[in-house]
Amino acid sequence: MRLSKGPLVAFPYHPLRLLTICQALSCPLAVAACSQRAQLGSQMLLDGLDLFIPANNLGLVTLDDRKVGAIGVVTSWMALKQIWAKA
Repeated sequence: MRLSKGPLVAFPYHPLRLLTICQALSCPLAVAACSQRAQLGSQMLLDGLDLFIPANNLGLVTLDDRKVGAIGVVTSWMALKQIWAKA
């Protein structure tokens, strides 16, 4: 089975790639399980990035303001995409 070319192939554990593999199986339970796994992976990435903001304020990690701002923008964008998909 050949997967599509692009950024999803470069990172083998990308949640959307798992979804496309499970959709190729065409089993409703497998598709549902992979969809939940993709959502969980996306949420864990979002929460993991969000942890850097308070960790920086507590002095546990040292990040400049640009990196903290970039993390905030990326996580806000990811959350907005999740909310938009549910609507």
